[in-house]
Amino acid sequence: MKTIACLGTSHTYGVCKGTFADNKLPIEQSYTTLLSERLNAQVVNYGRSGVSNIQLIEMAEQVCKQDKPDLIIAEMRWTTHPLMLEKHLKSQDNVGLFTRTREYDVAPDKYTGRYQEIHYGYSRDKNLNRLSDKLEGIVPKNMEEEFYRDVTGWVKIEFRHNIFHDQYKRQALSNMFHLAHVCRTHDVPVKIFVWAASNYNDVSEANFDFMDLPTFSFFPKTFVEYATELKGKDWVEAQHCECEHYQLPIQQLLVDTIEQEVVDALR
Repeated sequence: MKTIACLGTSHTYGVCKGTFADNKLPIEQSYTTLLSERLNAQVVNYGRSGVSNIQLIEMAEQVCKQDKPDLIIAEMRWTTHPLMLEKHLKSQDNVGLFTRTREYDVAPDKYTGRYQEIHYGYSRDKNLNRLSDKLEGIVPKNMEEEFYRDVTGWVKIEFRHNIFHDQYKRQALSNMFHLAHVCRTHDVPVKIFVWAASNYNDVSEANFDFMDLPTFSFFPKTFVEYATELKGKDWVEAQHCECEHYQLPIQQLLVDTIEQEVVDALR
């Protein structure tokens, strides 16, 4: 039996905490379950709520080395906040890398807080002035004052750089190439896609060179963009929950869309 490892965000995990949480067709039945039934394959769900592209790359490295699946499907992010501050000043390791995934949803989770996102939504100047407040809960208070100022200044420079001139999109694209390179190095086929991108779906119109990035055919559109073109905005909105997740029909549409490409990749 073929084995497929699915990496991704809460959309891959299959979670809903809002309107449809008690629906008789629960959103918890992720596309991974449907894909397993459709292909009669072992599909391992490593979806993790709030996961970053950096963590997805680390997960891909572990999966390639330890599991050697026949295919990895990676749901990644076009992120508006690619700047991550990693905690090095505490005892941190990869223990818990796969906790809080659907496959191993168990405690203890020592990994979630390792990377902290630096962002405040989409307002640039206002956000820049509030970065020091954001750092209060991330940078240890016992850090020397001069070093703290240096870190704060560096973050402000990086933050300004990363929200101008499509840099966040380019960094996300770099993450995708990195993950693809990891998989190629270990001779594991991979297919990459993005579920949604808030109000930044314009990336599909950006003049980027995607070269040989191993994606599903609807890329660089997000799947939600693609579904909207295929089914219409009203249909997609009817599946959209207040917690930003989607009901089962859109999960089924994803499987319908990628099934043949997955079969081809497994050959």
